[in-house]
Amino acid sequence: MHALLYVLCPKQGLPDSKSARSHVFNWLSDNGFTENKGLFQHYYADWFVIGGRWSGELTANQLDQEKIKALNNEFEKKYGFWINKDITEEIRREQYQEITQKYFPDYSGIPWAFRDSYKEEGYEDDAQIVNQLLFDRIIKDQLIDEISQEKLWNRGAVIATDKTDNKEPITPDRYIGKYWIVVVDFHF
Repeated sequence: MHALLYVLCPKQGLPDSKSARSHVFNWLSDNGFTENKGLFQHYYADWFVIGGRWSGELTANQLDQEKIKALNNEFEKKYGFWINKDITEEIRREQYQEITQKYFPDYSGIPWAFRDSYKEEGYEDDAQIVNQLLFDRIIKDQLIDEISQEKLWNRGAVIATDKTDNKEPITPDRYIGKYWIVVVDFHF
């Protein structure tokens, strides 16, 4: 089963998305995320990638959610989300991009649907600097105070690389502009 995890890491020393994604990938690996050791000695995954099936989640989270619902409904009616040997992810990605432009004409990035979900360190937007919207929609209610199997396996748990026992208050001024948030897809 796949699960979504968000990892926060301090911005200091990580000048761009690539360095933040690489840092989180290495931090999870070095701390035994897939080896049942270290910080994750009782709560592990058997596989993970940055982004994965949730690649683009941070970008989509910052857009108008009603427009995304409408986009997905129109896409489903016009094309359907299924893929096969004749209708590839590449074809679906182009179709999704077409409809995305209708709802979000200023959006110029890679669509958040039909990405390569096995790209080990994900895409550029799979690590973003925390802003107010990401804090409100993801961090404030999902940052866990301790690493446990039950908490990690809940969809969208948030952990921080610099504090595994997070007892301090979760306030915007602690995270906004000071931390990267990175999307992780893991299997258990």
